[in-house]
Parts: sequence; structure tokens; C-alpha cells
Amino acid sequence: GNISISNSAADFNAKTSGGNISLEHIDGKLDVFTSGGNINADDIKKGILAKTSGGNINLSKVLVSTDVSTSGGEIELEEISGSVKASTSGGNIKANIISLTEILDLRTSGGSIHSAIPSGLGLDLDLSAENINTPLSNFSGTSKKDRVLGKMNGGGITVHLQTSGGNISLNYK
Repeated sequence: GNISISNSAADFNAKTSGGNISLEHIDGKLDVFTSGGNINADDIKKGILAKTSGGNINLSKVLVSTDVSTSGGEIELEEISGSVKASTSGGNIKANIISLTEILDLRTSGGSIHSAIPSGLGLDLDLSAENINTPLSNFSGTSKKDRVLGKMNGGGITVHLQTSGGNISLNYK
């Protein structure tokens, strides 16, 4: 069945075999898993660990830590703050990061990655795709059509974006 949790300050571990998981306005930490459904979350204050084997993941307004994975779906992250890890085997990843603290690690085997992060940060870039589109200013390292490896603004936060069968678009705002 489906799981729906809203307006709570508690920490949660929630699992379902075939349903969707919906979360909103949660002040606690979340650890959620579904084998066959989608995961949707909005306004999560202390981070989320979320896994699905066959669905999409859509998150917005997550603070502190985001760690999500799906085997067969798309991942969309909006207004995310903190440390971010996301992986999918069969879909695209879209990530709008408003504050990045430790790492941005986005990986997909069969899709493209479109991400926006704050400008002016010191970054250690490691990007790999069929085609990479990102403006590089104050950059030292190597930049090719399918691989970017180096530092922006003196280095700092790790940004690792990787896709085997798609393109990367990384923008700064």
C-alpha cells in the first residue's frame, strides 16, 4: 500500500513493497523505501534517505542531507540545501540546489543530468558524459567535450556528475 506522512516532528523509517510514499512538512529525519512506487517529499527539515526500485523521486525544499536512488525512474530535486547524492539507472536527473555544503554527487546510466548550483563557490569538478555544457570561469584543470576535471574558484566542494548515456548541463545562479 501507499504511505503518507505530513506535519510531523518525528523521525521516520517507512517501507512499503508496492506503493507510493508521500511526505510533507516533516521536521524529523527520514529513511524511506519502496520496491515499486514513487517517492514525493516537500518541506523536509533534517534530511532524507530515500530508495525506490521502480519509481520516480520528486523532492522539494529539503534541508541538511539528501541521499536518493531509484533503479528505474526520474529524479527531480527542487530548492535543495546541504549535501546531495542522487542516482538512477534508467532516468534523467534534474537538480536545483540553492545551498551546497559538502558534496553534489549525481549519477545516471541511461539519462541526462541538468543541475543548477549557487555561483561563486569553490568547486572540485569531476564531470563525465557524452556531452558537457557548463560555463567554466576561474578554472584550472582539463576540459573536453565529454570530461571536465579540475577546480573552480580555487576548489572546495566536490561536484561529481556522471552519465553513461546522456548529457550534462551544469549552470551557476
